[in-house]
Amino acid sequence: MSTSHRLAATVAVFGVLLAAPPLITHGAALPIPAPQATMNCQESGTVSWAAPGIRNEPATIEWNAGIDFTNCTGPAVDQGHPTPVRLTEKGTELVSCDGDVSVHSGTGEITWSDGSTSKISAGVNVQSKSAGAGHGAFPITILTGNNVGHPVVDDNTVTPSGQSCPGLTKATLTGTLSIF
Repeated sequence: MSTSHRLAATVAVFGVLLAAPPLITHGAALPIPAPQATMNCQESGTVSWAAPGIRNEPATIEWNAGIDFTNCTGPAVDQGHPTPVRLTEKGTELVSCDGDVSVHSGTGEITWSDGSTSKISAGVNVQSKSAGAGHGAFPITILTGNNVGHPVVDDNTVTPSGQSCPGLTKATLTGTLSIF
């Protein structure tokens, strides 16, 4: 085979390889399925902030929350696992009437449908406020009792209770608690 024929054959082979879809792509990301909750519960409750309440400028403020859970669904419920009934929690957060809440931490307790309790701690993934209202997703760590080691997310919306910001000291919470 002459050099020109070898060159033509090589070009033809590479042309086919370049035109064909790759069997393996190193840079392509495969979709990662989102984790599915083993239990989802509707929630409603209240949150209060220490006086003088949430202000226009960011400040660290103490808060307390009480949340009741209903209508729990999911595989863990179907299998007869205890469901959360009530969460009580207190902590501090760096907050203002408008903008992101960059620091939020708390500790508390969950009471379960079997009468047992679990100690918890909480942080913040994302929370933003506008005139004191806003949506937040709060990771909860269950430290003792039921569901230790399971990731938990409290996804809720804060709605001021007849007050305006600045000076907001109480609000309602509605949302979903998800245990994974």
